[in-house]
Amino acid sequence: MGLGSRDYFRDGDGDMEWNSDAPAVRIIIITTLVALILQLVWTVPVPGGLDRESLLDRWLQMDTSAVLSGQIWRLVTYAFLHGLSPWHFIFNMLFLWWFGPTLERMYGTREFIAFYLSAAVAAALGGVAWDLSMQDSSKIVGASGAVLATTMLYTMHFPRQPIGLFFGLLTVEMRVLMAFLVFLDGFYALAQWGGRMGGTGVAHPAHLLGVAFGWAYFHFNWKITGLLNIFESLQERWKVYRARKRLKVFSPEPSSPLEEDVDRILAKIHEQGEASLTPKEREILTKASRAYRERR
Repeated sequence: MGLGSRDYFRDGDGDMEWNSDAPAVRIIIITTLVALILQLVWTVPVPGGLDRESLLDRWLQMDTSAVLSGQIWRLVTYAFLHGLSPWHFIFNMLFLWWFGPTLERMYGTREFIAFYLSAAVAAALGGVAWDLSMQDSSKIVGASGAVLATTMLYTMHFPRQPIGLFFGLLTVEMRVLMAFLVFLDGFYALAQWGGRMGGTGVAHPAHLLGVAFGWAYFHFNWKITGLLNIFESLQERWKVYRARKRLKVFSPEPSSPLEEDVDRILAKIHEQGEASLTPKEREILTKASRAYRERR
């Protein structure tokens, strides 16, 4: 059974549908397609040369030296860009279209988006670690790390799911396909690490970190939006704490003996009238009146 035979890829007439109940997958694919078009047409001259380069690449591609200088947005934005080979874009988006909708339905749109972007960051950090270990600063574009994380998560849920390759000529289980992809990336990464092979133009370490993130997400039952909710809760508590610190609480001064005498005398006037006051009590009222005027 190939991927196209699953019920969530077909409508009533048996044709593939545009995953109407998986909005995150649609948004990611459309955004990536728009970015690819802009990469092709929005170009600027390369400094000191005759060639031209994509302005999106210049500002959004994964660049270890740029990230270390503070341009951390590249840890995410590179995943929406692709190289000049159309197959890079096509296969990444096909894998996302095949496996993403099921996961989005299982985890919810918000959690799936958080997973996809976090996987992209994890893959980018793998590229940074690789560059630092190799004393290099490579430039990376492509959704492969996040897509492989998605594929790995799908495999963890459905390891024995059959998938048809080469237009259905070969059918293998998801776990076999995933093992083959990991083997390829691992082989080339080790060959580069050992100096047996130069750059292949593929970010194999980033791919492997994406796979590892997908495995860890399933194995440890992570919920990224849950972590975000905790962070938001801490933010709210901090705001409440700051607000409380700015509040000025009125604390009345303790009653003095003079005020107690005044209260007693006023109560007496209320009950018996002013004529009932003794000379000493009148003197206390006069003294209290003078003290109140001085406070003002």
